[in-house]
Amino acid sequence: MGIPAAFRWLSSKYPKIISPVVEDQPVVMPDGSVLPVDTTRRNPNGEEFDNLYLDMNGIVHPCAHPEDKPAPQDEEAMMLEIFNYTDRVVNMVRPRKLLMIAVAWAKMKILISDATVPGEGEHKIMSFIRSQRASPDYDPNTRHVIYGLDADLIMLGLATHEPHFRVLREDVFFQDGKSKMCQLCGQKGHEARNCRGEAKEEKADTDATSNLEKAQRILDSLSKQEDAIFRRRKEQEERREANAKRRKLQHENRPQGAICRANGDDYKVGYQNPSQGLSLHPIAKFPKAPPRAITHDMVVNRTSAQSANVANRSAASAIKEQLRTGSDTERGGDMVPALLGKRKAEDDLVITTEVDVSSGPEQATKPSGSITIPAVPVDTVRLWEDGYADRYYEQKFHRPASDFNFRHEVARAYVEGLAWVLLYYFQGCPSWEWFYPYHYAPFAADFKDLASMEICFEKGRISKPFEQLMSVLPSASRHALPEVFHPLMTENDSEIIDFYPEEFEIDLNGKKMSWQGVALLPFIDMSRLLTAVQSKYPLLTPAEAARNAPGRDVLILSDNNESLYDDILTKFYSKRQGFLRFKLDSKASGGLSGKIEKQDGYVPHGALSYPLGRGAMPDLDYDHSVR
Repeated sequence: MGIPAAFRWLSSKYPKIISPVVEDQPVVMPDGSVLPVDTTRRNPNGEEFDNLYLDMNGIVHPCAHPEDKPAPQDEEAMMLEIFNYTDRVVNMVRPRKLLMIAVAWAKMKILISDATVPGEGEHKIMSFIRSQRASPDYDPNTRHVIYGLDADLIMLGLATHEPHFRVLREDVFFQDGKSKMCQLCGQKGHEARNCRGEAKEEKADTDATSNLEKAQRILDSLSKQEDAIFRRRKEQEERREANAKRRKLQHENRPQGAICRANGDDYKVGYQNPSQGLSLHPIAKFPKAPPRAITHDMVVNRTSAQSANVANRSAASAIKEQLRTGSDTERGGDMVPALLGKRKAEDDLVITTEVDVSSGPEQATKPSGSITIPAVPVDTVRLWEDGYADRYYEQKFHRPASDFNFRHEVARAYVEGLAWVLLYYFQGCPSWEWFYPYHYAPFAADFKDLASMEICFEKGRISKPFEQLMSVLPSASRHALPEVFHPLMTENDSEIIDFYPEEFEIDLNGKKMSWQGVALLPFIDMSRLLTAVQSKYPLLTPAEAARNAPGRDVLILSDNNESLYDDILTKFYSKRQGFLRFKLDSKASGGLSGKIEKQDGYVPHGALSYPLGRGAMPDLDYDHSVR
C-alpha cells in the first residue's frame, strides 16, 4: 500500500537507521572481457543473509520508466533490464537459502508468487514468513532482507518480531542531497557535518577570491554554527523540562499506545488477540477530566504556530547576516533567493521585492525584482474558526450539520478500516470485499461508543485477475486487459461506463500537491462489475482464460539441493510416484517448512527455451531444476 512521504520523514528524523550498501563491481580484463562478481564469497557488507524477498513493483517500475535514461524500446528490452537489475540486487544481498525470483543460483530455493496469486507482494511475503515461524523447527536466527520502495515494509518488518530483518531500497533522495548547501564553506553537494574545508573550484573567467577571505568566511560560519549549537542545546533543555511537566497529560490522553504503530509491546493491552479478535475496550477509555483545559488552538494551530516561529527565526538570522556582512559577497547574494524559494515551497505565499537603493561607499547593492507565487486554494472549511466541524461534514459529505448519527456512522466505518489494516499487517487479509465507503475521514471527536462495537469480517469472494484490474484501472490503461473488455470501459452504452470517468475532481483538502489530494472517483459496485465482466468470459481465448485463472506459489530448486531434490523426484516423478502432496521435512529442506503439491503438466529435466524473440539469452538443453 505504501505510506506517502513516510520514509523521507523517518530518514530525516533518524538518519542513523540507514546504512549504505557496499557493492562489488565486475572486473574488466585487459582483453575487454568482463569477470562477473563472485557471489560465493563473503558479503562485503560484513553481514550474511539467509532469505531475500523481492517486492517486484520496486524493480519493474524503475526498469520500465527509468529517470536517468530513455525508456526501453520494447517489452523484451524491459525484461532484460529487469533481469539485470534483479541480478544486481541479489549480488548486493547474496542470500544463502531462499530467493523470490529465478537468477543465477546454486543451493538457493526460489519461491515465485505471481499476479495470479491474490494479494499485494509485500503481504504475500509476510504471509510466507508467518507460515515459517509457525513451524516448530524454525530457526529464530534466520536473517531476512526484503527489497521494495513502500514505506510500510518498515511496519511489516517490525510486525514480524524477527530479530534480524533488513529493508533494502533505493536512495531515492540522492539527487536532493546534491543540491544541499554547506553552512561552513557555502558550497553545494554536501552538508556541514561532511565538510572538508576544500576550496571551491573556480572558473577561468571569474576573479579568484583570496584565501584569507575564504578562511574568514569559514571562521564566521563556524562561529554561527557554535552559536546555533548553543541555542539548540538550550532549547533542548527547555523542552526537556517542559516535556516532563506535560508527560502526565500526554499519557492520559493517548489510548495506551497508537493502534496502528507496529511495535512489539504496543499490543499487551489487548487491541489484537489472534484467538479473540480485536478488542476496542482499551482505546475507548479516555480520561473524563484532563488535568488542564486543551484549547482549540493547541490542537489545530500548533503546527502553524511552530512553522511561523521557525520562519521568523530564519528571517531574523538572514537579515542580521546581511547587515553584518553586506549582500555584495558571494554568500550574501545567494541568501535572499534561497530564502524566498523556501517560503515558496513551504508556505505558498505571494512575495514581491521591489527595492532600489542608491549604492554608496557604505551601502551594498540590494536585489530587485519580483517573485509571484500562485495563491493557495481557498479553504472553505476554515479549521481555525468555530463551526469548522459543521462546515466539514456539510461540504465534504454533503450532509446537514445536525445529522450526528451520520457522523458516528462514518467514525464506526473508519474504526473498521483501522481494524482491517491492523489484521492485514499481523494476520493477513481479513476480508477480500470490505472497503471504506467514504472519501474523507471523520473527526476524532466523533469516535463514540467504540467499546460497544463488534467488528467481524467475512472473507468473501476473491476477485479473479481481470476482475481486479477492471476495478482499479482507468480506461486509458485498458491495453493491459483483453480487447473483449475494452467496450465496457469506453462505450457510452456500457452498463458500467460510470466507473470510468474521463474527468474527475481532485480535492486538495488542505494540501498543496495534486498527488496529495483526494480523487473523487465513484466507488465500484462489485455486483454490477462482476455481471458485466463475467458476460465477456465466453469470448476469451484459451490463453486469456489461463491468465485469468487463480494461481499458486511456485517453488523452484536446483539439483544442488540434493536431499530435497531427490525426495521430490522420488515422490512425484519416479516409478514409485503416487504422491500428489507431501509435507516438507525442514531438516532435509534446509529449514523450509510447509506442504508442496505436484504441478500438472510439468516434466523434469526438459529443455528451456528463451521465450522472447531477440535471443538475448541462450537456450538450455537440460534443466537442472525442479518445480
